[in-house]
Amino acid sequence: MYKTLIGIFVTLGMLFLMVGCSTQKHGLSGAYKNISTEEFSFIGTDIYYNGELCAQLGAVEVAYDDNKIVREITYIMVDERFDNVALGVLKYVRERKPSWEVEVELKKELNSL
Repeated sequence: MYKTLIGIFVTLGMLFLMVGCSTQKHGLSGAYKNISTEEFSFIGTDIYYNGELCAQLGAVEVAYDDNKIVREITYIMVDERFDNVALGVLKYVRERKPSWEVEVELKKELNSL
């Protein structure tokens, strides 16, 4: 029971951080300002962490938000062991596509919390 509650709180905390970071309009949010992106690289549309595939492009969307057209990109973590570097993926993509709204979908499933 205790382990389940911790997992839920960690997942919710990461979700709130990602929402806060992805909705930042200018510059980088303080939530991930100190996160390094040196370990990340692109090969095609895939993102690698220390040379190992960690996230794949899931969706590219166009949306109407706050009376303007916005472009959104979603990356999906390929394995739950990379969920802890999700904010790094978010920052890495955001640095290369600053006008895009970026989302990172974690692999951890609720039933495994």
